[in-house]
Amino acid sequence: MNPVTVRHCRQMGRQFISGVWFTFCVLGFISLASGQSERVSQLVGELRDSNWTVRLDAAFALGKLKDRGTVVALTAALKDTDADVRRTAAKALGEIRDQRAVEPLIAALRDEEPQVRACAARALGEIGDSRAVSPLIPELKDADAGVRSSVAAWLGTIKDPRAVEPLIAALKDPEPDVQLRAARALDEIKDPRADVPLMAALKGKEEPVVGGAYRFFIGLGQEGSEDALIAALNGFGNKEMALDFLKCGNPKLADAGRLWARTNGYEIVADPNSIYSISVWWGSERTMVTSASTS
Repeated sequence: MNPVTVRHCRQMGRQFISGVWFTFCVLGFISLASGQSERVSQLVGELRDSNWTVRLDAAFALGKLKDRGTVVALTAALKDTDADVRRTAAKALGEIRDQRAVEPLIAALRDEEPQVRACAARALGEIGDSRAVSPLIPELKDADAGVRSSVAAWLGTIKDPRAVEPLIAALKDPEPDVQLRAARALDEIKDPRADVPLMAALKGKEEPVVGGAYRFFIGLGQEGSEDALIAALNGFGNKEMALDFLKCGNPKLADAGRLWARTNGYEIVADPNSIYSISVWWGSERTMVTSASTS
């Protein structure tokens, strides 16, 4: 056969195979999309099932699918007669992150069940819409500590300056976890109004607050603050905090981080001094307010 003819046939063959492959891919995508659409429709229907466990499973599954077309059905589920279904619907709406859910979730902050209120606060934080800030702030005084903790944490995620003064007040909450989350939120918002109250907490060795805002204090790098930071690590620390101690450039904190890791069953397998994963350097923010430490 003529070489030119052979080459032409090969080209045509490749084009044919490519065309067939493309067709299969398109058909496969259409089939997958059609299958998911049918599954979503089925789950939306199950949100109205008479069995609460079926409704619960449906709400959970819809959150994982993250289909924005289910927002209306899930917001209706926020009024379900079963608290677990309402809680799971709120979580699902947080996973989908559609702003149409903001107002229904704000209404859910008044639910009679604390877990539903906490999940509504979380969902609002995940959506991140500033409309949620004003309704969330009063919930820092909720009767349930779990709700207060959730609200404080997610106000830190939204990072709206309107939350600063209420979060400062929450540093005095009777529950240590609320104090910790309020301090962490203030550290995330990074408003100078929080500097003096945080420094006062360091001076008073308030471990939950120091633990929540430990990055603020590491960045400040105040001489003699290491003992309070180490006490906070031992009382309220976690793996992330220990790693930050290891890599912050302060030898005393690094030793404390290693000890915490060994004590809690962790093995350090990576170079703790890697510059590519350092979240805060010791003394990198020394322009912070110092009046609290000298007053």
